[in-house]
Amino acid sequence: MPSVSASRAPVCPDRSSCVRYSVLGWLCLAATLAYIQRNYLSVAESTIRTDLELSKEQMGWILSAFFWVYAGFQIP
Repeated sequence: MPSVSASRAPVCPDRSSCVRYSVLGWLCLAATLAYIQRNYLSVAESTIRTDLELSKEQMGWILSAFFWVYAGFQIP
């Protein structure tokens, strides 16, 4: 029976694999942060509107601009 260490493949056999997993990890982190930001913006909307003394129409334009840009960056 082979030893456990002999049967396990290295995690990153070459540099390109390590870079690939690193990029994947950063992309997952960025997607998670974008998801959290998108959801919490609508929760904090009334507080932001009060602090900046904006009308509901102005805040609607700001949220619309944010979500259109957010949707545009989902394409890449």
